[in-house]
Amino acid sequence: MYAFASTGVINFRLQYSDEIAELAPDACSLSKGNHQYRVNIQIHGESTLKQELALAELAYDAT
Repeated sequence: MYAFASTGVINFRLQYSDEIAELAPDACSLSKGNHQYRVNIQIHGESTLKQELALAELAYDAT
């Protein structure tokens, strides 16, 4: 996981899937680079913060 404090973007090393789309509808896959294993979400409120925490738990459980 990478966090960019200046932009509020969190980058997870996860493969985008239907499960992620349900957990975090504001998340998206990276548009360039090794995008199949990158999921980004920008925190801009309580809703996206909760989605980010769900993705963090998913990533943690996968390790």
